[in-house]
Amino acid sequence: MRKIMIVTLLLLALTVSAHGQVINNQYKLDNIGDAAINPAYLHSNKWFGLSIGIPLDVNFNSWNPSLIKKYGNKDWNDNDKDVIIKATNKNHLRLTADTQPYIGLKFGPIGLRVDAQAQAYGQIPSEVIHLMLKGNQLNEKYEFSGVNGEAAGYLGAGGIIAIPMEKFIKDPDMPPITVAASYRYIMGLGYAEFKGDGALETILNDTTAGASTNASGTFAYSTSGSGYALDFGFSTEINDRLTIDGSVLNIGSIKWTDVQQGTASFNGDIDLQNPEDANLESEMSEPEPGDDITWKIPRTFRLGSSYKLTEKTILLADLSWTKSQSLGLTARQAVGIEVAPLKFMPMQLALIKQTKEPIRIDLAWGLRFKHSELNLSVKNASGLVFTKSQGIGLRIDSRIRF
Repeated sequence: MRKIMIVTLLLLALTVSAHGQVINNQYKLDNIGDAAINPAYLHSNKWFGLSIGIPLDVNFNSWNPSLIKKYGNKDWNDNDKDVIIKATNKNHLRLTADTQPYIGLKFGPIGLRVDAQAQAYGQIPSEVIHLMLKGNQLNEKYEFSGVNGEAAGYLGAGGIIAIPMEKFIKDPDMPPITVAASYRYIMGLGYAEFKGDGALETILNDTTAGASTNASGTFAYSTSGSGYALDFGFSTEINDRLTIDGSVLNIGSIKWTDVQQGTASFNGDIDLQNPEDANLESEMSEPEPGDDITWKIPRTFRLGSSYKLTEKTILLADLSWTKSQSLGLTARQAVGIEVAPLKFMPMQLALIKQTKEPIRIDLAWGLRFKHSELNLSVKNASGLVFTKSQGIGLRIDSRIRF
């Protein structure tokens, strides 16, 4: 069991390389690329633009690099297990990943964009880890639910329009407001989902201290689908210092056809004195044709603001809610500060609170040049230092624009 956990952590650590901006409503130099956050960002005085970008964002809500480095190659005593449990989210172990390479053009208020997107969301109950490491009551059986996962990949193509309202409303007292919308036709490349339940039984007698576990679930997948997505947004400058914007992203769905579905099961017996000798068995049925699946794309509702404190310092706030079929509704609140000691090198520090997760500190750093930019961020930066800190996330966003 310990080796399985170590391998999982190392794979996460090696594959987590990720995107820029801790708070989404700054670093706005690329109107076409940032239109994915809010289509109103497309508006600018620049009439023509071309942008190519590759963002990648991966987040894990429990263990962190500091814990992996310290405990990844040692036998655990009770104190070690306490540290691992402290760094495990109390509700679910949750992993999310998203990438969306794109190419886009801008002609005045009109934008054209083609992108490819891959998304993955998954969770398992954290109590499984708690009981495996420490136990709760002996010779008891615990039921678990909420094992969910979904992943999808698709191509999208569509248009964006961003309209400054001052062209139509001639009111000198009204702050400048831009409203925008975008539409994308989506061709599905692949979709998979898994839903399951399980149980864990702790065992203690004169000769044995261990656990017995079983789990079962259903799965479905498809490689054929089509659908659409709509985005809406606005942005307004209250004065020379204060900007407020909001957006609703990914209102739409994909209908997956030629669906294959089946069942899977897992059983295991573990001797806690010798976890490396665990008896683990799994079985998966042959897939069979199933009903079409209408998959609602994970959608986001967000509201952001920025206040220009000085020429090099901006105060930021960002609220967002994301809803997916596997994770339900999750909220994110962020406040922070962006400082640019050099004009081409902005940096951010932010306090972030997400649903059922402790408050964390995120850091971001960017390089911005005339025709390119690179943004990097570390989510929950304390996880690089403190073993008990929950979670880690990394993001990288590289762009070329003209």
